[in-house]
Amino acid sequence: MYAMKIKTPLLCLLISFMFCATSCPDDLLYVQLVDIELYNLDFSGEKMTESSEPIKKEAYVIGIKYLVKHDYEGFGDKTWYYHPDKEYGNSEIITNIKRNPTVLTLSDFNEDYPAGSDISHLFTYGRSDYYEEMSLLLVLNAVPDPGIHSFKVKLPTENNLIIEEIIETTLY
Repeated sequence: MYAMKIKTPLLCLLISFMFCATSCPDDLLYVQLVDIELYNLDFSGEKMTESSEPIKKEAYVIGIKYLVKHDYEGFGDKTWYYHPDKEYGNSEIITNIKRNPTVLTLSDFNEDYPAGSDISHLFTYGRSDYYEEMSLLLVLNAVPDPGIHSFKVKLPTENNLIIEEIIETTLY
Protein backbone atom coordinates (compact mmCIF):
# COMPACT_ATOMS: atom_id res chain seq x y z
CA MET A 1 0.00 0.00 0.00
CA TYR A 2 2.85 2.37 0.89
CA ALA A 3 4.51 1.70 -2.51
CA MET A 4 1.28 2.66 -4.29
CA LYS A 5 1.18 6.02 -2.45
CA ILE A 6 4.71 6.81 -3.64
CA LYS A 7 4.20 5.55 -7.22
CA THR A 8 1.11 7.69 -7.91
CA PRO A 9 2.81 11.10 -7.31
CA LEU A 10 5.91 9.91 -9.17
CA LEU A 11 3.78 8.80 -12.11
CA CYS A 12 2.02 12.21 -12.19
CA LEU A 13 5.39 13.97 -12.06
CA LEU A 14 6.73 11.81 -14.89
CA ILE A 15 3.68 12.48 -17.10
CA SER A 16 3.95 16.24 -16.45
CA PHE A 17 7.64 16.17 -17.36
CA MET A 18 6.98 14.24 -20.56
CA PHE A 19 4.23 16.67 -21.59
CA CYS A 20 6.42 19.72 -21.03
CA ALA A 21 9.40 18.15 -22.72
CA THR A 22 7.42 17.64 -25.90
CA SER A 23 5.03 20.59 -26.03
CA CYS A 24 6.47 23.43 -23.97
CA PRO A 25 8.54 26.05 -25.74
CA ASP A 26 12.29 25.63 -25.69
CA ASP A 27 12.74 29.36 -25.17
CA LEU A 28 10.71 32.36 -24.24
CA LEU A 29 11.76 35.15 -26.59
CA TYR A 30 10.97 38.62 -25.32
CA VAL A 31 10.78 41.18 -28.11
CA GLN A 32 10.06 44.90 -28.13
CA LEU A 33 8.21 46.76 -30.85
CA VAL A 34 10.57 49.42 -32.22
CA ASP A 35 8.75 50.57 -35.34
CA ILE A 36 5.93 49.83 -37.75
CA GLU A 37 5.77 50.00 -41.52
CA LEU A 38 2.51 50.80 -43.31
CA TYR A 39 1.47 49.55 -46.75
CA ASN A 40 -1.41 50.46 -49.04
CA LEU A 41 -3.15 47.23 -50.03
CA ASP A 42 -5.74 46.70 -52.74
CA PHE A 43 -8.30 43.93 -52.22
CA SER A 44 -10.34 44.51 -55.36
CA GLY A 45 -9.13 41.34 -57.09
CA GLU A 46 -8.85 37.72 -56.07
CA LYS A 47 -5.65 38.40 -54.15
CA MET A 48 -4.65 41.32 -51.98
CA THR A 49 -1.74 43.27 -53.47
CA GLU A 50 0.46 46.18 -52.48
CA SER A 51 -0.31 49.25 -54.53
CA SER A 52 1.25 52.62 -55.21
CA GLU A 53 -1.57 53.34 -57.68
CA PRO A 54 -5.04 54.74 -56.80
CA ILE A 55 -7.24 52.16 -55.06
CA LYS A 56 -11.00 51.65 -55.17
CA LYS A 57 -12.31 53.05 -51.90
CA GLU A 58 -14.31 49.85 -51.27
CA ALA A 59 -11.14 47.73 -51.50
CA TYR A 60 -8.70 49.69 -49.32
CA VAL A 61 -6.69 47.95 -46.61
CA ILE A 62 -3.83 49.26 -44.49
CA GLY A 63 -1.17 46.61 -43.98
CA ILE A 64 1.05 46.89 -40.91
CA LYS A 65 4.40 45.18 -40.39
CA TYR A 66 5.78 45.08 -36.85
CA LEU A 67 9.52 45.68 -36.60
CA VAL A 68 10.84 44.23 -33.33
CA LYS A 69 14.12 43.52 -31.60
CA HIS A 70 15.08 41.14 -28.84
CA ASP A 71 14.81 42.52 -25.34
CA TYR A 72 18.27 41.20 -24.45
CA GLU A 73 21.50 43.17 -24.72
CA GLY A 74 23.35 40.17 -26.12
CA PHE A 75 21.36 40.32 -29.38
CA GLY A 76 22.54 43.83 -30.25
CA ASP A 77 20.42 46.09 -32.43
CA LYS A 78 19.28 43.44 -34.90
CA THR A 79 15.63 43.97 -35.82
CA TRP A 80 13.22 41.69 -37.68
CA TYR A 81 9.62 41.54 -38.82
CA TYR A 82 7.25 39.88 -36.41
CA HIS A 83 3.99 38.18 -37.34
CA PRO A 84 1.76 37.34 -34.35
CA ASP A 85 0.24 34.25 -35.97
CA LYS A 86 3.48 32.73 -37.24
CA GLU A 87 5.37 29.99 -35.40
CA TYR A 88 9.01 30.62 -34.54
CA GLY A 89 10.38 27.12 -34.11
CA ASN A 90 9.62 25.85 -30.64
CA SER A 91 9.92 29.31 -29.07
CA GLU A 92 7.15 31.33 -27.54
CA ILE A 93 7.28 35.03 -28.42
CA ILE A 94 6.39 37.49 -25.67
CA THR A 95 5.86 41.06 -26.91
CA ASN A 96 4.86 44.46 -25.64
CA ILE A 97 2.49 44.96 -28.60
CA LYS A 98 -1.17 45.78 -28.08
CA ARG A 99 -3.44 44.93 -31.02
CA ASN A 100 -5.61 48.00 -30.88
CA PRO A 101 -4.17 50.68 -33.15
CA THR A 102 -5.69 54.12 -33.47
CA VAL A 103 -6.28 55.47 -36.99
CA LEU A 104 -6.55 59.23 -37.47
CA THR A 105 -7.43 60.88 -40.74
CA LEU A 106 -5.09 63.76 -41.60
CA SER A 107 -7.32 64.88 -44.47
CA ASP A 108 -11.09 65.24 -44.71
CA PHE A 109 -12.36 61.66 -44.90
CA ASN A 110 -15.96 62.63 -45.68
CA GLU A 111 -18.45 65.18 -44.35
CA ASP A 112 -18.79 63.28 -41.06
CA TYR A 113 -15.05 62.96 -40.38
CA PRO A 114 -12.95 66.08 -41.02
CA ALA A 115 -9.16 66.08 -40.84
CA GLY A 116 -7.93 65.10 -37.37
CA SER A 117 -10.82 62.72 -36.64
CA ASP A 118 -10.31 59.35 -35.00
CA ILE A 119 -11.67 56.85 -37.55
CA SER A 120 -10.41 53.66 -35.90
CA HIS A 121 -13.96 52.32 -35.65
CA LEU A 122 -14.28 52.49 -39.46
CA PHE A 123 -11.64 49.74 -39.78
CA THR A 124 -11.84 46.08 -38.81
CA TYR A 125 -9.04 43.58 -38.37
CA GLY A 126 -8.54 41.47 -41.47
CA ARG A 127 -7.37 37.89 -41.57
CA SER A 128 -3.62 37.85 -42.07
CA ASP A 129 -3.78 34.71 -44.21
CA TYR A 130 -5.02 36.96 -47.05
CA TYR A 131 -1.63 38.65 -47.07
CA GLU A 132 0.84 36.75 -44.91
CA GLU A 133 3.68 39.27 -45.10
CA MET A 134 1.74 41.66 -42.85
CA SER A 135 1.54 41.52 -39.07
CA LEU A 136 -1.90 43.15 -39.00
CA LEU A 137 -4.48 44.16 -41.61
CA LEU A 138 -6.89 47.07 -41.15
CA VAL A 139 -9.80 46.78 -43.57
CA LEU A 140 -11.70 49.98 -44.32
CA ASN A 141 -15.45 49.48 -43.87
CA ALA A 142 -16.65 52.98 -44.73
CA VAL A 143 -16.80 54.98 -47.93
CA PRO A 144 -14.56 58.06 -47.99
CA ASP A 145 -14.81 60.93 -50.40
CA PRO A 146 -12.72 60.25 -53.51
CA GLY A 147 -9.29 61.86 -53.53
CA ILE A 148 -5.97 61.84 -51.70
CA HIS A 149 -6.19 60.59 -48.12
CA SER A 150 -3.58 60.59 -45.37
CA PHE A 151 -3.85 58.38 -42.29
CA LYS A 152 -1.81 58.29 -39.10
CA VAL A 153 -1.68 54.89 -37.42
CA LYS A 154 -0.72 54.89 -33.74
CA LEU A 155 0.11 51.58 -32.07
CA PRO A 156 0.51 51.62 -28.29
CA THR A 157 2.78 49.23 -26.43
CA GLU A 158 2.38 47.83 -22.94
CA ASN A 159 5.23 50.03 -21.69
CA ASN A 160 3.27 53.17 -22.75
CA LEU A 161 5.35 53.87 -25.83
CA ILE A 162 3.33 54.88 -28.90
CA ILE A 163 4.71 53.96 -32.31
CA GLU A 164 3.16 55.96 -35.14
CA GLU A 165 3.49 56.21 -38.90
CA ILE A 166 1.71 58.12 -41.66
CA ILE A 167 0.52 56.70 -44.96
CA GLU A 168 -1.03 58.42 -47.98
CA THR A 169 -3.06 57.03 -50.83
CA THR A 170 -5.50 58.05 -53.52
CA LEU A 171 -8.93 56.48 -53.25
CA TYR A 172 -11.50 56.59 -56.04
